[in-house]
Amino acid sequence: MTARHVVEHALTVYYDGNAETARQLADQFAEAERATGPVVWILSSGEMHEGGTVLGVYASKDVAKGPFVQAARNISFDLDRAWQDETGAVHAHGGCDWVSLEPHALITQTELSA
Repeated sequence: MTARHVVEHALTVYYDGNAETARQLADQFAEAERATGPVVWILSSGEMHEGGTVLGVYASKDVAKGPFVQAARNISFDLDRAWQDETGAVHAHGGCDWVSLEPHALITQTELSA
């Protein structure tokens, strides 16, 4: 079973068996992936104005949820802010410490520039 079939099945279940709607949405997702390419999720942490460290690179946001939560728990201070931005990235901030899980395009071939 391909990833497309999994997405289509999940959407069919979500839309109460409406396979046509699911197929259309699966087509939209596939087209979006072709346009942007594959995405990896990079988990990083650090201190404000001091830089940071990459803690891991994940194939999906779901796979990275547990490590993100653990990294946020390791912040030495009480969390004073947590948010999700327009890209789907999630961030947690406590005192001067931070943790971020951000999507990045996976480069799969040499990029040429003019």
